[in-house]
Amino acid sequence: MASVGVVPGVGDAAVLGIKKAKDLFKEGKVAESAKVLEDLSGGAKATGKDYVDILSPEAKKHILYGDKPGSGGHMWPGQPGKTVFPQSWSADKIVHEVGDIATSPNTKWYAQTGTGGIYTSKGDPAKWVAYEVRDGVRMRVVYQPATGKVVTAFPDNAPIPPYKPIK
Repeated sequence: MASVGVVPGVGDAAVLGIKKAKDLFKEGKVAESAKVLEDLSGGAKATGKDYVDILSPEAKKHILYGDKPGSGGHMWPGQPGKTVFPQSWSADKIVHEVGDIATSPNTKWYAQTGTGGIYTSKGDPAKWVAYEVRDGVRMRVVYQPATGKVVTAFPDNAPIPPYKPIK
């Protein structure tokens, strides 16, 4: 997971708070992580070009540009056959919106693999999926709570499969 920058002079409390939020996020405690960050920011939200990036370099490359033909690449104009984000969405906006979904305490998560825990019965990292709308675009975000990483994200208007909700 990419680290979040801190404004110089903010002090050790902010650094410790961000570390706590990052640790909670890696444990799959997304709502708690978001609450810590919200408390640190005094409830401030990113506006304009002040985008937040929580994605690993690998996830960012996959989501925006793809790894190979047919794998990822959802930034306009996108790879052939892929759903694409609006042409007006920059790479920074896409990354920010994905991160916002992944860290929002209001995001409704479903078990894509496993039964709702952070690992499957075989011991593999489980995948949770969310379907959320940002600026009129419904997005699917896939997250591994065991690793604390977003796996992929893309626009998706297909019906939501009958996944088990994460409580």
